[in-house]
Amino acid sequence: MIAIWFALTTVWVLMLVFSWRIPKLRHWSNAVLPLVSLVLINTIVAAVSNYEISDKAIYSMEFQILSFAPADEIFYTYTAEGREPAFLILSWLIGLFTHDPKVYFFVVALLGSTIMAAALLWLLRSAWQVTLVYYITFCFGFFTGYSSYLLRQGLSLAFIILGLVALCRRTRLWKMLVLLAIASLFHWSAIPAALFILGVRLLPKAPTAFLIAVWALFSLLYLSGLNATLLAPFASSSEELETYTDPANADLYTGGTNRLDFWVLGFCVVVFGYVVLRTFDNLPEWYGQLFHAFVLLNTYYLALGFVYYSDRVAAYSWSIVPLVLVVPALSLTGWKQGWSSVALMAGFLGWSEYIGLMDNVLKA
Repeated sequence: MIAIWFALTTVWVLMLVFSWRIPKLRHWSNAVLPLVSLVLINTIVAAVSNYEISDKAIYSMEFQILSFAPADEIFYTYTAEGREPAFLILSWLIGLFTHDPKVYFFVVALLGSTIMAAALLWLLRSAWQVTLVYYITFCFGFFTGYSSYLLRQGLSLAFIILGLVALCRRTRLWKMLVLLAIASLFHWSAIPAALFILGVRLLPKAPTAFLIAVWALFSLLYLSGLNATLLAPFASSSEELETYTDPANADLYTGGTNRLDFWVLGFCVVVFGYVVLRTFDNLPEWYGQLFHAFVLLNTYYLALGFVYYSDRVAAYSWSIVPLVLVVPALSLTGWKQGWSSVALMAGFLGWSEYIGLMDNVLKA
């Protein structure tokens, strides 16, 4: 059923993309249904999938405990186990209405999915463009995965995106700081990401070439393994990072460290964004800041690529890859805009099949 729903939504998104000759077909009213459909599909797929992954089982158990706990138990859990306060409070609030983990996972996934849609609407201010970007975000798969079984980081990612949009839309600094603070209260790993985005705000004229040079330096450290040598003392001084550098995790985490394929993904996006900035004339004025944020967030990952579960740090940069790639296509006009958008849809749809996302869609 969900697979059929997704197929019909794909056709609708294609209709919007191919409507460059008839702009009225791209009216916001024609984009509401596919956008809402994508939000719900992402929510359902995230909620009902990945129960075989241990993280989801842990969240299920923790929720069942919290849902029966008195209010003061929340603060005890925060101090005793180090769980982030915003996530504990959210879980406890949901527990006031239900003790069912399936409902819990649905509510959390719906919250993250809705925040992502709201952030894209705030940034792009065009319903059909938001629908296209959301479609590609779903097919990219990472946001869906983090909404499914890495709940704390999934919600922190959503608020990091909101903070990034606040940066791009030049809102007041205090509003941006509030959003970044909320992200950090959902997962500690969002703190450096928030600081990097704040840095883009405070240093708006930082040369793109300089930021790429910094990224290239950390790439050399990453590829040579020297990031572990240089930053291991820093990691051991942090209780959170020390946990993820424990050699015992090698048996639990089979994803590897300093992975070449993760670096290649970042490299391709950096090259693409740099070329686009130098050659495209009709980009939104905020695209440069968006690209700078990606470069800094990916540098954050390169610095910590030696720790186990470092893919969870990489997610902060990966989460904005769809925007970095799709916005240049949307800046084009006529058939160039249409066909480049279709090419992106086809490419990411193929990627979703490669990573197994379509299997979850078929099973949902």
